[in-house]
This record gives sequence, C-alpha cells and structure tokens, in this order.
Amino acid sequence: MAFTALAAYSQKTVKVDFQASQARFLETSPNAYMKPLIAEVVVDKAKGRVRDTWKLDALELSSRTIEGNPQATLLNLKSYALFKSAEKHDCDMIIVPTFDIHITNTGATVSVAGYPANFAKWTTGTTADYEWILLERGEQKITPENSTMK
Repeated sequence: MAFTALAAYSQKTVKVDFQASQARFLETSPNAYMKPLIAEVVVDKAKGRVRDTWKLDALELSSRTIEGNPQATLLNLKSYALFKSAEKHDCDMIIVPTFDIHITNTGATVSVAGYPANFAKWTTGTTADYEWILLERGEQKITPENSTMK
C-alpha cells in the first residue's frame, strides 16, 4: 500500500509553454548573395505614441531569464514587450521605445511606450545605399576621397 501511494504521488503533470519570436532573421546558404532591400519607415500618426503594459507570471518570467546575465534577461523582456506591442497595434515595429521594467518574486511587469511604424516603399538597394550600409556596419569611414558629397 505504501508503494501505491508513493507511485501515485510521484506522477506529476508538468506543463511547458515555449514561445520564440525573432525578426529580421535571414537564413541563406553561405554562397548566396542578395541585393539589400531598402524601405522607408512610416510612423502611424493616427495612433501617435502608444503605451502598453505586459504582465508575466513567475513561470513566464523564468522562461525569459538568463541565469547569471541580468542584461540578457532585460533584453529578452524588452524584446518580448516590443513583439507584443507590435502585434497589438498591427505594425512592423515600435520606434523610439522607452521601457519601465519591474521584476518581483511573483513575476514581472514590462511597460513600453513608443510610436507604431510600418515599412513602406520597398526597393532594391542601389550603389549609394551600399555606401551607407557599410558606414552603418562600421566597415567604411567617410573621407574626402570616398565621399559622394563633393
């Protein structure tokens, strides 16, 4: 009888919820080269600045926590809030976001404020676009010799 009680006690149902979100991730083979796409970012002026608060219980928080790396945990929480707000406001991104993050033993509250925006006027990159892309990546410096503004 003790064995039956122990066996019944040791069976436990564990629910695991997994969510992963990532934007701007491109999988290509190492030998594939693509011309970059260039787009304009258009702020949704009708919505203006939006403010959202997302609550995570202890289990949701633990799934986004990186042990021993609080900065990575904060980055995960910010990414989560941006994803949820972009989804809520049906936009591609939230620009100029500000965050207020509170973490407790029972979970976390992440507040985000920013402007919903969408990509528009997609075009294939030109040689002029490549120059500023290289500047953005830090692979090129502006000098009088390579400046297009002469």
